[in-house]
This record gives sequence, structure tokens and C-alpha cells, in this order.
Amino acid sequence: MLFQHANWRFRKNLLKKEKEEFREIERLYLIATAWGHDKAASNLARMLIQKGMSEKFRSQVASEASGQMVLRGMPAGRAYSQAHMWSNILFNDDLDYYTLGRSDYDAKSVEIAEDLVQRNIPGGYYLKGVMLEAGFGVEKDAKASMQFLRKAADLGNPDAQFYLGRKLSNEIGKEMQRCAADQGHARAAFHIASDLKNGANYAEAFNYFQIAVKAGDQSAAEILRDEFNDPALSTKAYPGLTRDEERANRYEKITETLSSYKLSSSVLNYSAETRFHDIFPTVDDIDKIAPLPPANLPGWDGQIKWVKELEQSKAPSLPKEKRIKEMALAKSLDPQTGWPLNPESEKE
Repeated sequence: MLFQHANWRFRKNLLKKEKEEFREIERLYLIATAWGHDKAASNLARMLIQKGMSEKFRSQVASEASGQMVLRGMPAGRAYSQAHMWSNILFNDDLDYYTLGRSDYDAKSVEIAEDLVQRNIPGGYYLKGVMLEAGFGVEKDAKASMQFLRKAADLGNPDAQFYLGRKLSNEIGKEMQRCAADQGHARAAFHIASDLKNGANYAEAFNYFQIAVKAGDQSAAEILRDEFNDPALSTKAYPGLTRDEERANRYEKITETLSSYKLSSSVLNYSAETRFHDIFPTVDDIDKIAPLPPANLPGWDGQIKWVKELEQSKAPSLPKEKRIKEMALAKSLDPQTGWPLNPESEKE
């Protein structure tokens, strides 16, 4: 119940992006994770990794900028404050909300990943592999990272299949990406489509761009929009096709919708390869909105099914706060934050 409610609030907050709401979502994920909910643990780890990595990225940028300012004659104290101020302004991630008194995002993420690994959950191997590659909470270890990622891929984790598939420039790599795409991995489908397009296999490329749009990939929607606006390549996939303004407009509306529900992140390499469970929009009804030629366009009211369902949805039931407090305390967690109680609090 905690996970379903937290996920609903997460989806509802994608437009507003209110920091306080993300804090409450984190609290519910933390308590659900303590009670063994795998998807809550996975989403929580992704939030904490993105928070932690964005903070380290900003700190690194600020440190380098501060050094340059000092070299140019600015007093060290002023250089430090100026550099950190501008770093926070320039790299303001949507998930960079402040959790009172917490800075151990990396340690908690490692704890989550290792617990999932011990229970042989594929996503745990993937998370541990990502951490080992980035040096987040653990020492960097490229060899160990590959071992964890390969294990995750062998167990069917689509994130790991996509990641390894991009590293392997052979038929095995392509097959791994296809396995990921078949499981709804948007970026895998997008990259397959891009490779097919570069190889002049236009008809199949368009099919995979469509699969990517269905999985919620904004870039794929943008490409199809542009192709149907100026079909230099689409005519090679569909001989005789002329400019299709209405089809292009539909992909533009889809692009705008997907963009509005996106979270900004300065940790682009990480976020591009990592998906949350059941959070971001998909376009499952794409073939009823903009089927590929030669199909004719059906009528459309301008809204995707995912958005309609979200707008009409009601909050999943949540235990009373008294019960949530009992659940938290039973796992030695602070009911107000979901983080572990400190020894003094437990005495009280």
C-alpha cells in the first residue's frame, strides 16, 4: 500500500515538481523498503543515487570554479560562496530536495543494492554494477561492475541488457538490446532504431522508433515528428509518402506531453540509463493516435491514455498515520522521515 500510494504521488508531482512532496515520497519508500518491498527499494535507490551524484557533481563544479576565481585574485571565502551559489542555480535538479540531517545517500543506496543482491533480485545486481562503475558509495571497480551488470542481464534485467548491449558492438550486443526493448525499455528501442536508420534499414527503423515512443521516449517522438514534416528519409521507408502535417502534429503533441512530465537532471549519463518502476508516462495507445503508414489516422482528442488515467485517478488507500508510525518504529525508523532513528531517539 505504501509503494502504490508513493508512486501515485510521484506521478502526480511530475508536473509541479514540489520538493516537499518528494520528501514525503522518500519517507514512504524508505518504510516500504524496510518491510521488503523490492520495487520501493529500487525506486528509492534511484532517487538517492541521483540526489547524491548531482550533489557531488555540483560540488566538483563549484570547487573547480572557486579555484579559478582565486587564481584571478578573488578572496578565497568570497570565491567559495560565489562558486557554490552559481553551481546550485545552474544545476538545479528536480530530485535535489533536501533531507534534514542526511548526507549518507550513497551508504543507503549501497545497503539497498546489497540487500537486493542477497535476495537474488536482478535490479540489485544492476544497481550494484552502476555504483561500482561510478564509484558511488564504493570504490570504483570496472571489472566487478561488469560482473554485476552481466549477472543482472542474464537474469533478465532490461537496464543491464541495454547498458551491456551498447558496450558490445556485435550481434550479441544487438540481441541484448532487443531483449531490453521487448521488455519496454525506451532507450534500447531508440538506439536500435537509430542503428537501423544509420544502416539504411528505414522501414524497420521506423517500427522501432514507434516502439520507443510507446515506451515513453521523447527523442523518438521528435524524430518521427521531423520525418513526417519533411519526409526525406520516411519516403525511403514508405515509397510515395508526401509530407504528413497532421501525423507530424500528433507526434509534436506527444513530444510536448512527455517533456512536461520529465525530471531535469545534471547527471545525464546515469539518468539516461536508469528507469523508475511505474512512474513516467508511456504512450501505450500510440497505434490508435498515430499508426505508421500506410494506416490512415483515426480520430484523436489530443490526449494520451496515460495522462487521462492519471488525471482521473484517485489516491490509492494509505494506512492511517498511526499505523505508518508503528511500521516505522518496528524497523527502528524515524516515522517523520523514514530514515533510521539515531540512538538518542530510540532511548526516548
